[in-house]
Amino acid sequence: KKAAPKKAAPKKSAVSQTRNSKTLTEAEQARIEAAERQAKLDVERAEREAKQKAAEAQRRAEAARQKARNSAKSEKRAKKASDILKEQIEQLAKQALKAVAKKVGKKAKEKAQEKLFDLAKQALKAARKK
Repeated sequence: KKAAPKKAAPKKSAVSQTRNSKTLTEAEQARIEAAERQAKLDVERAEREAKQKAAEAQRRAEAARQKARNSAKSEKRAKKASDILKEQIEQLAKQALKAVAKKVGKKAKEKAQEKLFDLAKQALKAARKK
C-alpha cells in the first residue's frame, strides 16, 4: 500500500507551535501558561487603573469648572453691589449738595463736597474689600 499523503497542518502562532513542540516539558509549558495568565491579569489591572485615573481626572476637571463658575458669579454679584452702592452714594451726595447750596455759601458747599467725596471713597473701598 501507498502511504496516504500528509495534509499540511494549519499554521499556528509561534507560542502554540512552541507549546506543542515535543521538546517542551510539562513544567516549561506550565510556566509559559502561568506567564500568559499573569500578563493578561496585568493588562486588565492596568486598564482598570487607567479608567479610574481618567474618571478621577474628569471629576477634578468638573469640580474646577464649577468652582470657576461660582467664582465668576460671586465676582459679578460683588461688582453689581459695588455699582449699586456707588450710584446710591452719588445720589446722596447730590441731594446733600442741593441742601447745602440752599442754606450756605460757596465755601461751605465746597467743604461739604470734599467730605462727601471722601465718604464715597471710603464706602467704595469698604465695598471692594467685601
